[in-house]
Amino acid sequence: MDVLSAVSLLGNGLTLALAFSVLFIILWNDSRKERNQFFAIFLILVLVWNSGALIAQSVALIDPFSPLLRPAVGLMEFGFVGSSVGLYVFTAVLVNFGTRRFRALALSSLALVLTFRLLLLLNDAPILFEMPRGSSPIYRAQPLQTIFFIIFDGAVFYLVWRYRRKIRSRGMIVGIVLFVFGQTLGFINPALQSFSLSLIVCAVAALILSFALLRQEIFLPLAERNSQVEALRRLSGAIAGQTALDQVLYQIALQTASLLDGDGVAIWLKEGTLLRVAAGYQLPAQYLGCETRLGEGIAGTVAQTLQSIRLDDYRQGWRGADDLPLARERFGAVMCAPLIYAHEAIGTLMV
Repeated sequence: MDVLSAVSLLGNGLTLALAFSVLFIILWNDSRKERNQFFAIFLILVLVWNSGALIAQSVALIDPFSPLLRPAVGLMEFGFVGSSVGLYVFTAVLVNFGTRRFRALALSSLALVLTFRLLLLLNDAPILFEMPRGSSPIYRAQPLQTIFFIIFDGAVFYLVWRYRRKIRSRGMIVGIVLFVFGQTLGFINPALQSFSLSLIVCAVAALILSFALLRQEIFLPLAERNSQVEALRRLSGAIAGQTALDQVLYQIALQTASLLDGDGVAIWLKEGTLLRVAAGYQLPAQYLGCETRLGEGIAGTVAQTLQSIRLDDYRQGWRGADDLPLARERFGAVMCAPLIYAHEAIGTLMV
């Protein structure tokens, strides 16, 4: 067995064991969340892929003609194909792409692909990998199979790039891209015999994804809860120490930006049938005093309906009139909530 194969087996075992430990914590915290469920499916398929590679390399080292070799390689192929489709489905859920019906269809497609690969394995169909004695697996180049992987890997890249604003964690983006890169190493050039390196890269990517999801599901909510309490304390203290309305509004905008980690805040106050920007935080000076009508723009719609609006991308998600000049060029994710007094809107708060 070559050095790279030995390192890949040892590294994969350690990283995947750690990744599954993290997954157990995530599922224990909230097993009903759709994102956690699909990540569990993806990680299990990665484990199947790596387990098959471990068994196949061990059997090939002892007896390259063993009848156990083919089922082991088939198991590795099953996990390899399944993890490619599983990553696409997980990414679609992560960026909230499509409706629940679409995601159910994607899950059904994953089940169909896995069933098809299982039937091929049970019927002794040609497998995708060769297993030389003492060496790492080598992918057999097959045009249709290669197109299959390119389609799904390309779809993952498209979703990550197109909806990158919806992915709050950079670690999540790095993990997804690294996993696709690792899988590509396994089949893009079989002559390089780089499948062991592919296993290492994908195992590390799965570990990065696990820790990124753990941080997003457990650590960040705890930190945000503490920051919310502290922000409310600072806000009440700041308001109590101010008498001028503009200073009070500025403190509200400042603490809101701190609480939500926003780049800028605008406070609109209602004046008859108009809304006017009365205060803000990190807003261009020309925005102060800008007006919009009730029912126009996000601020006007929120004030009229008394319903909050949240968009991951203002330019792509909002179809109505612009709230402020150059809003589509400058705004990214936007959240707007009504300011209500006596069951009526007195303004809106936009972050």
